[in-house]
Amino acid sequence: MRTMVHREHLLARIADHGSEAGVWFEDLRRALRLAGFRERARGTHFVYSRRSSEPIVTLQARNGKAQPYQVRQVRGLVR
Repeated sequence: MRTMVHREHLLARIADHGSEAGVWFEDLRRALRLAGFRERARGTHFVYSRRSSEPIVTLQARNGKAQPYQVRQVRGLVR
């Protein structure tokens, strides 16, 4: 089992360009929640929003990992 990741370390890993393929899906979900996003599940998809005027992000895991394009989306939102 992976160890708990501190908030700063987690956000730094997501902010690191080139690490898109190595981010665990659960870590990406956690980063969005730490950044103030609300989460709701719709089947296998997780939908995140802050306010109605802000962007909405939808995530879906692939073999336990986040998909690279999703990591890039989240990177732009948690900066």
